Amino acid sequence: MKIRSRHLKIALVSCLLLAVAAAAGWKWGRPYYQARLELKAADEAEAHYKYAAAREHIVRAAKYWRRDGDVQLKAAHMCRRAGFPDEAKSYLDAARLLLGQPAVSLEQQLLAVQTSEASTFAEQTLYHRGENEHDIRTLVFEAFIVAGLNNSRTIMVKELADKWLAEPTNDPRPWYWRGLAESLVGATSMDDLAIKDFSKAIEFDPDYDEARSRLCKMLLLSAKNIPEARKQYEIFLQRRPDSDEAMIGLGQCLAASGETDAARQRFDKALEKAPKNVDALRERGILALTEGHADQAEPILRKAYELDPRDLAVSHNLIDCLRRLGRDDEAKKLQEEHDKAVVRKTRMDQLRKDYQEHPADPNIMLEIGKLFLEWGGKENEAIGLTWIIDRALKANPKHVDSLNTLIDYLEKQGRPDKAAYFRRLLSEIEGK
Repeated sequence: MKIRSRHLKIALVSCLLLAVAAAAGWKWGRPYYQARLELKAADEAEAHYKYAAAREHIVRAAKYWRRDGDVQLKAAHMCRRAGFPDEAKSYLDAARLLLGQPAVSLEQQLLAVQTSEASTFAEQTLYHRGENEHDIRTLVFEAFIVAGLNNSRTIMVKELADKWLAEPTNDPRPWYWRGLAESLVGATSMDDLAIKDFSKAIEFDPDYDEARSRLCKMLLLSAKNIPEARKQYEIFLQRRPDSDEAMIGLGQCLAASGETDAARQRFDKALEKAPKNVDALRERGILALTEGHADQAEPILRKAYELDPRDLAVSHNLIDCLRRLGRDDEAKKLQEEHDKAVVRKTRMDQLRKDYQEHPADPNIMLEIGKLFLEWGGKENEAIGLTWIIDRALKANPKHVDSLNTLIDYLEKQGRPDKAAYFRRLLSEIEGK
């Protein structure tokens, strides 16, 4: 009995030790196992062109494999493709320390081009590689296309997308990017091409919400194909029930089809969620005006105008509303502002076309920047200063007109310290 009891104790102790070892093993092995799953999911997402999802998975995997250079490099690659360049830079720095410069050279070049930080020589060198090395061709075109979109180079984007699509691909993005470029050219002759390309993008990827959004807008506003626009907006809304954009777009389709009660419900629901949504305010005000309720439309359109005075449809309908209410003096004053805004928009459209033809001309960049500054507001100021500082002065660091514009603007804004910095640069150029 004593022997049996001793054997039983030994067995119990052994089981306990095994259980402790298993628990310890699981505690150590579970993070590794989870990281492997994240890495596999990242690869699968990238293979299906789901770069946002790929980024989420690889970031979690990279936290576990901090000393694995290949994982850190893959994280840099996926973050860049998902549109997170700052994150990509951080992972790229980590990969460089672990793998050395040669291993990260291509990814570094792609990131520099995509963020417009590469020199002209570096851009030309990488582009030449992309044309001659088939295995990196789409990566190179992708980086240049993203840079082109960020810098309003729509013609260049279309040309690169054409080259990309000259060979078969299941990637929906070049179709989307080409459609985006075609829609931004400003020529009605391109609208049908844009619609076809956006349609092709969602054919490859029905979950591509950005492409569906653009397709809906083109069908509604350019092609005036209300039935098809309605169909696409209904799909969009099914996919994203909380989307204000889809709700308002469907409301516009309903209003155009004469279903005013249903349209009103859509606009009102959007405004419940987002009371300052200019699109919802504009369409709700236009609907009230169309139904002959100028008194109801006026405060709605007024609010929209205060939120965005550059919206020409808002100002046009507000002027119409004021005239119907017999407030001609107020309408006349607003008409003058509206006419100025039309002139500014026409000027901007022309400047953008000029920029497409002369992308290195700092004078064009300066004029675009000045126009944004004239519009006023924090967002427009930021855009305007970017056009002048990051583009015009980058194209020509000694561009005197840009420096003078910055000095005058910053002085008027009560920022003499900033103005003094550019005044010193101007003095150095002029040799004072």
